[in-house]
Order: sequence, then C-alpha cells, then structure tokens
Amino acid sequence: MNGLEKIGRGIFYLFLVACLSLNLQGQDKVLSRHILSGVNSNEYYYALGEATKLYLFGNFPQAVNLYNECIKINPSSSASHYQLAKIYMQAGELKLAREHARKAVNLDPDNPWYLQELAELFQIGKELDSAVIMYEKQLSKDPENLNILFMIASLYERVDKYDESLAFLNRIDEKIGISKETAITRFRIFEAMNQEQKALEQLRTAVQLSENEYSLTGMLAEFFRNHNAPDSALYYYKMIFPAYQDDPAVSFSYTEFLLELKQYRNAAEILTRAMTSDAIDDLSKAGYMYKIIQDDRLFNLSRPILDTVVSQYYAKYYNDLRSVSVFTDIEFRLGNYLKSSQALKRIVNEDNSNYPAYEQLIFSENALGHEDSVLKYSNIAIGYFPDKPVPYLFAGSVLYQKEMYDQAIILLEKGLILSEAENLKLEFFSLLAESYERKGQYEKSEESFKKALSIDPENLGISNNYAYYLALRSKNMKYARLLSKKTIEAEPDNSTYLDTYGWILYKMGKLKGAKRFIAAAISKGGEKNFEILKHYGEILLQMKKETEAIGVWKRALNYADNKEKSELEAKIKEIEIQGKR
Repeated sequence: MNGLEKIGRGIFYLFLVACLSLNLQGQDKVLSRHILSGVNSNEYYYALGEATKLYLFGNFPQAVNLYNECIKINPSSSASHYQLAKIYMQAGELKLAREHARKAVNLDPDNPWYLQELAELFQIGKELDSAVIMYEKQLSKDPENLNILFMIASLYERVDKYDESLAFLNRIDEKIGISKETAITRFRIFEAMNQEQKALEQLRTAVQLSENEYSLTGMLAEFFRNHNAPDSALYYYKMIFPAYQDDPAVSFSYTEFLLELKQYRNAAEILTRAMTSDAIDDLSKAGYMYKIIQDDRLFNLSRPILDTVVSQYYAKYYNDLRSVSVFTDIEFRLGNYLKSSQALKRIVNEDNSNYPAYEQLIFSENALGHEDSVLKYSNIAIGYFPDKPVPYLFAGSVLYQKEMYDQAIILLEKGLILSEAENLKLEFFSLLAESYERKGQYEKSEESFKKALSIDPENLGISNNYAYYLALRSKNMKYARLLSKKTIEAEPDNSTYLDTYGWILYKMGKLKGAKRFIAAAISKGGEKNFEILKHYGEILLQMKKETEAIGVWKRALNYADNKEKSELEAKIKEIEIQGKR
C-alpha cells in the first residue's frame, strides 16, 4: 500500500466516524430527556465519537468502556445502548445485547433501527412472538415496507399462526401483485394445514412466475412423492435428472424417491455417482451422509445401499480425513464394526488429538469382542485425554472380565469422579458394585448398588443382580425378594429373573415356591443354563428327591466349565456314595 492509499484510507475512516457520530448525536439530541450543560455536552459527544471510532476499528472492549461512560454522562443516550447491543450481539452475549437493545427502544421507541435490532435479537433467542411485536411497531412507522411485511408473515408462519401469515401475504399482493416468494410461502402454509389442493395451486403459480427454475420443478416432484403419486413425481424428476444431476439436492432427492420404490440398484448408482463426483462439493456430500446418520427414517430407507455407496466414497477420498470420518460413522451405524475399526485406526494414527475417533474405536473393538484391543486403546485414550470418563469405563470393564478386580476398581473410581452424566454414572456404579462383590467387599458393593438404583430405580438388570447377591449372603431377604419380584413382574418370561426369584425363595425356606419358579426359568429358556439347572438340583435335593436332583445335575454338566464341572461331579459322587450306605 503506497502513501496516498494510506492517507485515502485514513480519510475514509475519519469521514465514516464523523458521519456516524453526527447521526448518533442527532438521535440523542432528539431524544434527550436530560438537558446537558455545555461542558457535559462537549464531553459526552467527544466520548461518543471516540467510542464509535474504537468500535469501527474493532477495539470492542475499549468501545464498551467508553459507551458506558457516555451513559454515565447522559443516561438518556439511546445511541450508546444501541451500539452496546450491537457489540454484545457480535460477541454472542445475547442477554446483555437484549438488555441494551430494550433500553434503546424504551428511550427512543420511534427509531426504526433500534426496533430492527431488538427484533433480530428476539429472533436469535427464538422469542418469535416478541419479534413480531417489534416488526409490527416498525411497520406502523413505515407501512409500505415490503421487507417488514414479508418478515412478519414469515414469523407468523414459524409460530403456526397461519391465518395471520396469510393476511400479511395478501397485503403484499395488494401492493405488488402475486409474486413467486409469496406463492411459495403460501404453499408451505397450505401444506402445513393439510390443504393439499391449495398447496399445489400455489406451487404451480410459483413455477409460472419463475424463470424456469429447476428447483421449483424439484419441489413439484417432492410434493407428488410425499403425497403418494409416484407417476407424477417421476414425471417431474425426469425433467431435472440427469440434466441437473450436479446439483446435490437433485441427486439426493431422486435417490430417496428411487429407494422408496425399492429400486435399489438405480438408487445406488445415482448416489454413488453423486458421492464420487468432482462436480459436487465435498461439504454437501459429507453433510448428506451425516443427515442420513442422524435421521432414522432416512437411515432405514438408505440402509440397503449405504455400505456400497460409502465404500466407493471411501475409496475415492481415501486420504481425506473428513471422508474417512464419514465412512467410519456410516459403517459404525450399520454395525460393520470391523470396517469402522480399521478406518478409525487410520484416523487416530494420523491425529492423536481426535478424542471422538478414539471413543468410537473403543466402542467398535468392544462390539467385536476384542478385549485386548479395547484395553489398549482405552489406555492410550486415557493418556491423551485423562479427563474423559468413557475410556476408564471400558478399560475397567475389560479388567473386570479378566478378573483383575483391583485394577478395575482403581480405573472405575477415577472415571466415576470425572462423570457428569447420570446415565454414565449408572454404568460406573453398576460395574463397581460387581467388582467389589467379587473382591468380597460387600459393604462397598451394596453402597454402589444403592447409588445405581438411586439414579435408575427401575433398572431391572441391576435390581436382579443386587437381589441375587443379597440372597447368596442370606442378607436383607425381604428387600431382596421385593427387588426380584419387580423384575419378574416386568418380564415374566425372563429365565434369569425367574431363577433369581426362585433362589431367594429357596434361601427363605420356601421350597415349593422355589421349585415352581426355577422350573419356570428352565421352561423359559434356561434348559441349557448351568447355574439354573444347578439351582434346581439343590432344591430337589432339599426336598429329599436325590435321584431327580442327580439327574438334573448330570444335565447341567453339559453346560459347565472345567471348574464348575469338577465341583459338581464331586458333589454327585458324594451323594451317590451316601445313597449306597
């Protein structure tokens, strides 16, 4: 930049500051409720000009301080409140912005700029009814302003006040005649009101008023698609596809239409072409894939072709991390955990700061049953992200499965401290309860069970396990029975829950009831469960039915591990020897 350019730029900014300052001074002079002395007036307007200069040059903190000084000198300075509202709105401090915007409007209720700013802030805060009030005040000062009329109509539409919206659209038509914009708005309104024929008429009107806009033809195609008129929908889709196939909205919409018709091959070809086309920007591709992930209806609709499409997309953009991320998310959602895991390993190897990738990798490896990999990547994630609780939970779970209870408890207690979400705390308490139980630290186990149930009193799995462990120790049996009864009432065909309830009755000496419930557990899917069969044999033995008990136990041996098998065989042998005496 040469010297003349520097001087020119300086003059431009000084001129802009001077103009804005004069404008703000004019607003305050009209408004002022306080008569300022000559000294105060000079001080005020100097401060106002300096504050405005700081604002224009982006020095917002000092501008805020100086505008606040202006308000101290002249409490009626609507201009200062207006400028402060602008600064706070840009900074995202919406509460402060609204406070100052309201003050500006209260001080000068006829100023259209102040009304406009407050209306915008109400919109940002989704206080749409309040925004309408501000715009209507603006409109009362400028009744011919079409932009305000259209804004009010749009806001009424958003709050489902369709009659009011239509009334404002009619006012616009009275001034300029029917336009494409008002026709499209009416189309949306009539669609929302389930007035199909009126909606179609408005959409056709919009098409007639447009200059062959293919997007409106696409809207016609989607209208007929949504109203179960596939022949008409296809007619309009053929008008825009393949002619406009490089518009992602066209390709994506047509794909969905073909999927609804179960034309999976054609749909896969079109979506694959779109996802690998250099003519369609990467952001649109990634955005559509994420839309599929987040929208259950669209995901289920696309499921038959997703693996094919996303695999081609992955191959095309193999070295682009964003594309790799899209691929992993889709494959994870499809349950293709091996594919997801392999791609996630590439991501974390290239970017060890990507915590979501680590978490998804841990989930994938866990779903695959790869305990050692879960432990490996959980420990790596803990090293990079020591404040994230999920890796502690998964690492603790694996250590629990490996019967390394001391190490599991250490990690689970650390993760619990880091957890804020109640559902995550529930998982930690549940696993800690199991770990302490295995260590024989029963008081800590019971404390963890109680904390878990305080979060989710209706959790059947936790209730069942807690009740069973109490029964094993013959402790608090009435409470154990109450917990267990709740589970079988909720799921009367669950063999595990039936077995627990039967075992509690057995421990309470109620043999007939115990036999009935554990027999039910066997009939409801427990016929190959070692623990349930073993329990049934114990009950039969207590009822002096040794032969039946041995028969059940011999069946149980088929489903026992080595340790269980040797222990039960020894017990059978002992009873058989006693029977021979």
